[in-house]
Amino acid sequence: WLQFSSEYAPGGLIDGMSDDEKAQAFMNATNDRNEGALGSWCVFARSSPSSSMQRHNALAMFSRNHTQQFVDAFFSPEDHIWVMHAARKLDAAGFEKARRKEQAEFEIRMVEMKRQKIASRKEAAEKKQE
Repeated sequence: WLQFSSEYAPGGLIDGMSDDEKAQAFMNATNDRNEGALGSWCVFARSSPSSSMQRHNALAMFSRNHTQQFVDAFFSPEDHIWVMHAARKLDAAGFEKARRKEQAEFEIRMVEMKRQKIASRKEAAEKKQE
C-alpha cells in the first residue's frame, strides 16, 4: 500500500489540494449510485429469505433517519399501539404476497421466452445444415 498511499502522505498530491479541488475530484465509490442499496437488499434477502422487501425498506429508513431517537423522545404508549395496529393492517393487506406472485409469474414468462428462443435457434441451425 505504500505506492497507493503516497499521494495521501504529508506533502503528497492530495494533501496539497484545496477543499474546492478535493470537491471537484470527488468520485462515487461505485459506478452505480443504487449499487449500495441493491447490495444491502441482496445481503438482507440472503440472510432473511422469508422477509419482505417492504420490511427491508422499513428497516433501512428506520436506521437512516434516526427514527428510534424520535420515538424515544415523542411517543406515548398510545402511539406505540397505533403504529403496531397500522403495521398489522399493512401486513394483512397482502401486498408482499401479490408482489411475490407477480415476480414468480414474470420469471415463468422469462423462462418460456428463453425456451422459445433456444428452440428457434435450434430449428434455424437444423435448416441451415440441410
